[in-house]
Amino acid sequence: MPSILETSHGEPVLVSMPSCAGISGPRSLADQLRWDILRRVLLVLKTASVPYMLSDGSLLFLVRECSVGDSDMDLNVDQSWWQKTGNSEKFEKAMISTGLSKTSTFGKLEQFGYEERWVVQGLQVDVFASDSVVVGEIRESLWSNAGYLYACVLKVESYVWYSWWGEEVRLPYPLEPALISMYGPNYTKRQSWGYFQYFCRCDSSNLGVNTTQDLPGGC
Repeated sequence: MPSILETSHGEPVLVSMPSCAGISGPRSLADQLRWDILRRVLLVLKTASVPYMLSDGSLLFLVRECSVGDSDMDLNVDQSWWQKTGNSEKFEKAMISTGLSKTSTFGKLEQFGYEERWVVQGLQVDVFASDSVVVGEIRESLWSNAGYLYACVLKVESYVWYSWWGEEVRLPYPLEPALISMYGPNYTKRQSWGYFQYFCRCDSSNLGVNTTQDLPGGC
C-alpha cells in the first residue's frame, strides 16, 4: 500500500504510486493529448475547490498502468455540493475555461442520476454526480440506451491527493477496495468486464435505489 502524509489540503497525500515508478509522463501522442485535457480539468477543479475525485476507468488506468487510458475520462463530483446555490455555475465556468464544451446531460441535478458530458477535439470527459446513502460507499449512475437508470456503488472511506506528473489529483482511498468494488479482484489484469459484473446493481433500476448487495443479480 502506498504511504501517505498529511497536507495543507486537510486530506492525506500519497507519497508514491507503484504503477508510476520510473514513468515521468505520457508515453504516446494519444496519451499526451488526453493528459493535456485532463491536466487542465484537474487544475481548474482544484483551484475552484470542487469536491471531485478521479473515478471509473480513469482511476483504474492510473493505478494499474500510470496511464490516462484509451477512451473517455471519468470524474465524480459530490452531488450535495453541486446542488448548492451558485456551485453549478461555478463548476460550469471552470470547465468552460479548459476549452471543453458541454454536449450532453443525463438526468436532473436535483435527483440521483445526474451526469454531464464534456468534449473537445473528439475527446470526452464524463462527470458523474455522486452521493452517499451508506457509510463507506458512494453511488454514481449508469443510464442504459433504453433510458433505464442504475445505481453503481463503489467503496470509498476517504480521499487522498496524489501528484501525477506534477498535477495534483484527488482519489478515493483506500484504492484497492474502491477498484475491487468496480472491477473485481483481478482489476490489475486487462480482461473483459461488464458494468453489472461487480459495479452496477441490476435490482436498482429504474429509480436508482441503493442496495448494499455484494453482487447484482438478474442481469
